[in-house]
Amino acid sequence: MFSFRRHFHGPTGSPSSGALYVWAFVRYDGFSVACTRRTGWIKRITTLGVVVLEGPSLITLSNCLSPEAIVLVETAPSARQVMTTLAGLLSEQLGLAPEIIEKAVQQREATRSTAIGHYAAIPHCRLADLPRFGAALMSLSQPVRWDDEGHEVDLVVMMAGPLDAVAAHLRLLSNCSQLLTCEPLRAKLRHAPDAQGVIRLLAAAEGAVETRRSREGLLRELRRDQAEGGDELADVVERFTW
Repeated sequence: MFSFRRHFHGPTGSPSSGALYVWAFVRYDGFSVACTRRTGWIKRITTLGVVVLEGPSLITLSNCLSPEAIVLVETAPSARQVMTTLAGLLSEQLGLAPEIIEKAVQQREATRSTAIGHYAAIPHCRLADLPRFGAALMSLSQPVRWDDEGHEVDLVVMMAGPLDAVAAHLRLLSNCSQLLTCEPLRAKLRHAPDAQGVIRLLAAAEGAVETRRSREGLLRELRRDQAEGGDELADVVERFTW
């Protein structure tokens, strides 16, 4: 999913100079982005050069969710039905026709499956008509076949956001992927008593992800083996006793 090419950019090219500089080019989910070692900020690389963000994005998955956009222990006959339901929830949250959201998500899905393994998927899209991000979550009582590759899924987070908010979109995808690849967190989500419990759990776990990111930087996070650092999230999950 990721590829790296190191390249310094700035008055001196030295980390100690305090200047913003590009630490690496990263290929993520079909987008080219630039990362700075100092901040972990990311921005799409344009044909005219690298544009660095002026500040970090504070948008998080838990802030994009509302209790009304969370469906627990649902039954669905197919992945298509799951997407239709979640698109409807996002429509109510974002004030955009559900057909528009579902079509954009399906078009994205046709380019590459958003199943990430671990019985989880993150269908997503960016649309010009959206002023902000929204997210919807569904847990299923029985897995559904998600794609032609044979992935089965029983935990789905759908996200939609503004077309030009590439950096925030990638941050949300990264956060969501780290959360849903944590086995103790997935198990806890599947047994959550209510939507408010889901939001509290995700907010706490996402806080641990953001803390680790600010401490270690984005590139080390992207290179991290999935098994490494899982104890931090597991420790957070253990605080929730349902």
